[in-house]
Amino acid sequence: MDHYAAKIAAGDADAFARLYEKLYRLVYAVALGILGDCHAAEDLTQDTFLAVWQQSAEFRGEGYKKWILTIARNKALNYRKKEARTEAVDPLEHPELFGTTDADTHTDRMVLDTALRRLDSQDRQILLMKNAGMKMKEIATLLQIPRGTASWRYARAMEQLRLWLAEDYPL
Repeated sequence: MDHYAAKIAAGDADAFARLYEKLYRLVYAVALGILGDCHAAEDLTQDTFLAVWQQSAEFRGEGYKKWILTIARNKALNYRKKEARTEAVDPLEHPELFGTTDADTHTDRMVLDTALRRLDSQDRQILLMKNAGMKMKEIATLLQIPRGTASWRYARAMEQLRLWLAEDYPL
């Protein structure tokens, strides 16, 4: 990803479009995991990429992807502070973050949404970022927690979801 920095700083719109395609889902997952509001997450994703376009000349060193995800995280945290509100993630509007698309029913998605609302905020963030394709090391770095803690919280979130779904909706 680092090779995009200089190209985008020089105004290469094609490089920016390729970067956008590669990172859109991850940036969106970071914002959605923090905010829980799909509309605000979409807006902040666009704001993040606008900032990347405008500020790429300021990027120094390595870790361009981390730099971008940090911008997204900071924008989402600032937004949350300003708005002082959170809404549940709506898998009906964004099933791609949950690996659910074609054959899943409306009811299944509502059940998943209900279960996700019950998760701790940081556990939900980790789950969404991991399911959007981020590596655990990247998630840990972005959330500023040890990698083992991120992995443990992801496993705990998955287990909680499994237990809640089995309890509330037995086969």
